[in-house]
Amino acid sequence: MNIPQVTQGVLQGHTDVQLELTLTQLYSVTRVCAGVAMRQVRDAAHESRVHRCPDDLDAVQVNVWEVNVAEGGSGELERLAWTVGDGTAMVGLEKAVCRIGVGHKVRLTLQDEMTLPDIPAEIPAGEELSSTELTLDVELVAHERGPGDKVSLSAEQKLARGEELKQRGTALFAAGRLGRAEAVWAQGVSLFNVLMAEDAFGGASSKTRQDNQRQHDAQVPLLLNTALCKLKRGAWAEAAIDCTEVLDLQPKNAKALFRRGKARMETGEWLEAERDLKRAQQCDRAVRAEVAAQLRELAKRMTAQDKKDMAELGSLFEKGEVYSAADVAPPPKPKPKQTPVQIPSLQEEFENIAEEEEDVALRRKQDWYNSMIRTGQMRLITSDAEEAELDAADDEWVPPS
Repeated sequence: MNIPQVTQGVLQGHTDVQLELTLTQLYSVTRVCAGVAMRQVRDAAHESRVHRCPDDLDAVQVNVWEVNVAEGGSGELERLAWTVGDGTAMVGLEKAVCRIGVGHKVRLTLQDEMTLPDIPAEIPAGEELSSTELTLDVELVAHERGPGDKVSLSAEQKLARGEELKQRGTALFAAGRLGRAEAVWAQGVSLFNVLMAEDAFGGASSKTRQDNQRQHDAQVPLLLNTALCKLKRGAWAEAAIDCTEVLDLQPKNAKALFRRGKARMETGEWLEAERDLKRAQQCDRAVRAEVAAQLRELAKRMTAQDKKDMAELGSLFEKGEVYSAADVAPPPKPKPKQTPVQIPSLQEEFENIAEEEEDVALRRKQDWYNSMIRTGQMRLITSDAEEAELDAADDEWVPPS
C-alpha cells in the first residue's frame, strides 16, 4: 500500500506565496491499544459497505509489507494466514486485524511486546522490547468464520479452549511477560462467564448442571492467576475483586483468601486482611508458613501506624489543637426577648372577639347558600308572582302510586 510521505520545507526570501493544494487522501488514526496505532485511508465508498470484523477462532489471510520509515519504502509482500486467538501471530497485528474488514488497508505502528506473538512465549535473545518499533502495511484479504463465540460454543469446546489459554498464560508468565499472561488468562476467565441456563425448580438436566460446575471449576485457577498478576503490578483492589469471585464459587479456597488478604493489607483494610489470612490458615495447612509471615508483617504495620497516630495526637494535645475551629459547633444565638401583650380592657377585647366570630359565621352561611344556588338545590325568589307560580306547581304535583 503506497502511503504518501509529507515533507516540510521553508521558502527562503519569500514573504507572499500563493499555493494550490489538492487533497488526495484523508487518513484516520486510531489507537487500538497500548503499543498499537492504526492509520487508515478514509474512503467513503468503502466505508459505506458493511464489513464483519474477525473474531476469536476465525480464520484470516493477510497481506503484509514491512515499511522502512526512514527511507520511505516498503519491503516484499508476505502472505500470512492464521486462526485468531491461536497465539501464532504478532499480538498487535492480530488486534488490528480484528478491527477491519476484508479489503481494508491500514498502516500499523507496533511497539514493544505488541511486535511478538504469544507462541513462542520467550523473548528473542538480545532483544529489548522497550526500544522495539515496527511499521507495517496490512491488508485483510480473506476471513472465514470459525466455530463461534463463547455463547455458541459447547461446554466441551469451552473447557478445551480454557485449558489452552491457561497453559499459554503459564508459559508467558514463566518467560517474564506478565502483561500478556494476565491478558490471556483474563480471556479465559471471560470464556466461562456464559453458562447454560438452569431451572430453579429442577428442570435442567443433570448433565447441564455438571457442565456448568466443570466450567466454574475451570474458571477458578484462571481467576487466581489474574489476581496474582494484579498483585505483582500493584492493582490491589482489582486483585481483591478476582479473589472474591473465586470465594463466591469456593468459599474455602485458601489461595484466594491468602491473596485477598495480601491485597487488603495494601489498601489499608487491616481487620479484613487479618480475617482472610487466618481463614486461609485454617483451610489449608500447606500455607501456614506463608500466612504466619504475612500476619507478622501485618502486625508490624498496625503497630507502626498506632505509634504514628499516638505521636500525632500527642503533638496536637501539646499545641492545644486537638479540635480545629471548624470541628467545634458555634454557640446557639440567644433568642430575642418577647414583649408581653398588654390588654387595656378585657370587656372590649371580648366584644371584638365576638364580633369577629359572628363575621366568620356569616361568611360561612353565605358561602353555603351560594353553593346550594349554583348546584340547583335552592332557588332564589325575586317577586310575589314567581312565588305564587311555585306554590301552584306544588299543588298540582301528585306523588307516584
